[in-house]
Amino acid sequence: MNDILRRPKLAEAYGLTAAEITGIVQLLHSHALVVSGRVTIPRTARDPRDDHVLACAVEGGADYIVTGDRDLLNLEASRGIPIIAPAAFAAMLEAAG
Repeated sequence: MNDILRRPKLAEAYGLTAAEITGIVQLLHSHALVVSGRVTIPRTARDPRDDHVLACAVEGGADYIVTGDRDLLNLEASRGIPIIAPAAFAAMLEAAG
């Protein structure tokens, strides 16, 4: 995860410092549910490489799938799990705050 967050494209887009990235990773590790990855689902996404994201959400009992991937966002939901953009999820959290 550190590697992904430290990619120049993401660092520039979100202006994250090394300390902020470390904090985000620590927060995710402390709240993450690790799944086996053995759950499979029928082909759902336009890009079959995205189906593992949907399968992990099902296995982990996710409340939401938060992504910027347009193919997944176009689905709107998968197996009852809403698929929303990060900005929409952040707005929901802020409103619930």
